[in-house]
Amino acid sequence: MIILASSFFFILGLYIGLKVSNFLFEKSQKSAQEKVLNDINNVYKKLLNSFLNGKVKFKSRVNQICHLLSEIDDKGIVEVAYFLDKKEVAIFQNGVCIHTSELVEKETLFKISEFIESAFIKEINDVVNVLGLVLSKSEFEKNFNMKYDDLQRVKENLNLSEIDNIVSENSVRFDIDEILDKISEYGISSLTIEERLFLDNYSNEKRN
Repeated sequence: MIILASSFFFILGLYIGLKVSNFLFEKSQKSAQEKVLNDINNVYKKLLNSFLNGKVKFKSRVNQICHLLSEIDDKGIVEVAYFLDKKEVAIFQNGVCIHTSELVEKETLFKISEFIESAFIKEINDVVNVLGLVLSKSEFEKNFNMKYDDLQRVKENLNLSEIDNIVSENSVRFDIDEILDKISEYGISSLTIEERLFLDNYSNEKRN
């Protein structure tokens, strides 16, 4: 009888011990998750404060992604990727994504989105279309080492027959894959004016 009672109390103690351990583990996990969530939200609140204090610079736009530079307290300089279509914000440092906005409070994320789209509306809309890519005009001019308006004026000053001849000649002289390889290896600035015209015409044909 004593052995039976001892066994019962041993099993009961073991059961209670497991329950307590499981409860403490779950509580610890929940506490850790809440800490991670709070840390992420604090980072994005600091990012918003940096924006409001003028510590932000618009870099460029590629398709629906805007690239900005900012400075966050305790982290230093960061690059911010803002997705225009999804209203999401990712934070990068030294080329590595350190935070995404999936767990950020909606109000904070809304304020960040609203700030970017109002403060940088001119830069966001000042774009050109090249090979189906939407690029910041300033970024295009920097990489091509020429004004986009100058390129457009060159095209406008050519009559239609001359444009047809250039397109016809370029289609023989140039191959789009070769030009893309050249850009990849030497950069956009390595292209000749004829190659740039061919690239722009190719882009327009694809778009139409």
